[in-house]
Parts: sequence; structure tokens; C-alpha cells
Amino acid sequence: MEAVVAALRSLPYPSPWTKKIIQFVPLSGEPLARERSTFSSSSLARELGIAVNGEAYDAPSLAMVPAFVPDRFRDYERDGVWKLSELVKSYKTIFGLHNNGHGALHAAGHTTPTALHLDMILTSVGSHDRPLGFGRGVLFDEMTVSYEDLKALVVAEVGGVCIRRPNLTSDKIRQFKRIQTSWTGLRKEHLEACAQRGSDLLKGPPGVVVISGGAGRAAVICELIKRGLINHLIIDEVLGQELESASAPTR
Repeated sequence: MEAVVAALRSLPYPSPWTKKIIQFVPLSGEPLARERSTFSSSSLARELGIAVNGEAYDAPSLAMVPAFVPDRFRDYERDGVWKLSELVKSYKTIFGLHNNGHGALHAAGHTTPTALHLDMILTSVGSHDRPLGFGRGVLFDEMTVSYEDLKALVVAEVGGVCIRRPNLTSDKIRQFKRIQTSWTGLRKEHLEACAQRGSDLLKGPPGVVVISGGAGRAAVICELIKRGLINHLIIDEVLGQELESASAPTR
């Protein structure tokens, strides 16, 4: 995604692109590993906003929010991380209030979280063998679960949203929920709302736009398309050939 943002910034179109300011919001917190800050959702949202709206634009930031609450933390430690995250005004505006690890809620009298009424989500997908790897395998470093565990639990992942495999045992379901409630960013209900909003391809907003490439993603993308969670797909030749092979009728 970093390369996409850089390419958009290099286009020969002066900003602002429109008379009305287009808002860009980050949908995940900061990696806890060694990745440089330009990879973060907040940095990318800011760069996109500047490219479209001009140098004066300043996007919301989730710079104080970790992408994951480490699953080795005790319950009171996890609660402390969530309370600290809620002190970040942008987090509360984008996702609402957290409810003991069971998802963000908006209380009566509060405005609906921004994540529930997005016109477009620009994101990518994880490969079938490295869900939540974000192409570099660093975002998930602080979790005790391995990629082998994830492969057994997750059938598809997009933008940090994991789709659970069917027919898991009760223990596996609990493990999946532990991962799900450790993630502080975009959730399935946000993704579904945006995809539904973009379902009218002629008159509606873009909805969920996935940019992806390389091998190992065809099965994931097919699963997401089947579930109606992708409105527009931008891919490279390698992934195109893989999708073509995946969709070819068997004899």
C-alpha cells in the first residue's frame, strides 16, 4: 500500500483534486515491531490526504494506538491498553468506545463512529499462508499465536479483518475470538457496511477497494468475493493468472 500512495503522490495532478475536502482516516493502529513509521495506517492516510487535498491537510492519527493488544497480557493490562487508546480522540471518533474486548460501541447520544459510514476502504489482503502478515510479517510479531495457528483458524483476511474457518472446535473458536478481540482496528461490521454502501456500482460510492498482487491470494480473494466483501479489485498479472486457474472448471 505504501507504493500505491507514493505513486498517487507522483501523479501530475495538482492538489486539491476537488473543491470539497475529502477526509482520509487510518483504520489500524501502529505496528509494535520493527517496521518504520511510513508503513503505518496513520502515515499513509496523511500522505493520501496531502496528495488529494494539498499540503495543509492533516489526517486523523492513531499514532498512540497499538495495532494489537498483545495476547500475553493479563486482563487488567489489556483493559489498561484499551483505556489509553480511548484517550486518543481520533480513535474514539473513528471506532467509538471499546466494551471489554468485545468490539467498539457508540453509546446513546454519541455520534456514529466514522468506521461505520465510510464511502471507501482502500486496503489489501493477506496471503493464505500468512494472514495478518501485511506482506512483511511484522504487524503480528507481538502475538503468541503462530502463522500455522492462523492458517488453521482463518479462511481469509482483508484489512486486518479475519474471516473464521467453518466447523472449528470450541477451543479453536475461543482462540480465534482471542485474536479478534486483540485487534484494535477495522472490524467485520465496518467492512460489511462499506461493501453494502458500494454495492450500487453505478450510483454508489466505491465501497471496499482491494489492491493486491503476487501468488497465494486467489483463494482468499475468492472467499471475500463470495461473501460480498470486495467491490473493486486491482491486481497484477501473477494474481490474475492464479485467479483464472482457481475459477477454471474442473474436468
